[in-house]
Amino acid sequence: MQRQRTIQSTLRLDPLSTVFPLVEALRRMLVAVEVLWSAVGINPSEAAVLERLFIDYGGEARSGDLLGHPIRSTPALGKVLANLEGKQLITRRRDADDGRVVIVVGTAEARRLYDETIEQIVTVVVEPSTAELDDTDLAQLSRITEKLTPPEVDAWTVGKAWAPTSPSSPTTSSPPLPKASTVDLDKPSTG
Repeated sequence: MQRQRTIQSTLRLDPLSTVFPLVEALRRMLVAVEVLWSAVGINPSEAAVLERLFIDYGGEARSGDLLGHPIRSTPALGKVLANLEGKQLITRRRDADDGRVVIVVGTAEARRLYDETIEQIVTVVVEPSTAELDDTDLAQLSRITEKLTPPEVDAWTVGKAWAPTSPSSPTTSSPPLPKASTVDLDKPSTG
């Protein structure tokens, strides 16, 4: 009984009433992102590898460097890389200096698909979600996000994933991806 009273007395209503709606908004955004990736045949684990490959490593990395959320084991990463290779989105080769090391390289098709999907994510998910925020609001949101993000979360998941990846990335020449307009951020998800 004493423990229950202590917990109740330490809870503050204002942060809870702020955090829970924020969590729901973020959950809806993540579901919308997954829908956009699935529209092009990419599952969440494959999307995580492509994001890490292109954002953190410019399209070429040692396979072990691609481990992280949500892929935490080498066997799981191997399966994801095999799937991406089967879709002709990556190639793998042994490192010339150390034959034990596998180098993963994103293909031109992966780069195109990645750039188009990120553009759709920004257009369909990020921009509508932040449309009413001015520069000050966005700066505050960024600071709050950094404070709330646990240290074990990779930096790319905090927002770097939505930034343009290179000045030469196509932004307007490619047609929109299928089903992008069907993402409804106000509709509750079934997952």
